[in-house]
Amino acid sequence: QTFSQKFQLPAGFKSLEDYFYYNNKTQTKYELTDLFKYYNETFFEGILSDTVLRWSNKLKVSSANTYLSVGGNCYITLSAPILGGADIDPNDLKATLLHEMIHAYLWKTNPHC
Repeated sequence: QTFSQKFQLPAGFKSLEDYFYYNNKTQTKYELTDLFKYYNETFFEGILSDTVLRWSNKLKVSSANTYLSVGGNCYITLSAPILGGADIDPNDLKATLLHEMIHAYLWKTNPHC
């Protein structure tokens, strides 16, 4: 059973993205684990399941970064100062997450990339 099948969408929401848009407008820090899992299944064939997603208060120059360690582990770090505020447009956060997931996917599927 996939994450999308297990996730129970609360009443009143048309999609998982609508649900996260609402939550992101009402919280000061975003919980992205479920959205990450949804995007991973929907767009990346589940390949990014072992990717570590985390927030950093130290990342202030760019909104996010992704790196592949020598051991093959992939890390996506999002900037809390840039993306973690209540006034951030959730579409910017989603676009940044997807952008970083594309980097991770390419590195995991093509190590020479």
